[in-house]
Amino acid sequence: VQVLAPMRKGDCGVLALNAALQEKLNPLPVGKQTDTRERFRVGDRVM
Repeated sequence: VQVLAPMRKGDCGVLALNAALQEKLNPLPVGKQTDTRERFRVGDRVM
């Protein structure tokens, strides 16, 4: 699935969509904490 968004910021922007999709499709393992600046996880697809 590829998702295109017309803007970067805002509730429907790329940053918000990426964060929401990452939580649903590639969640953190139970008990693992992450730095809030970390954007990519093992298993994420990057183009």
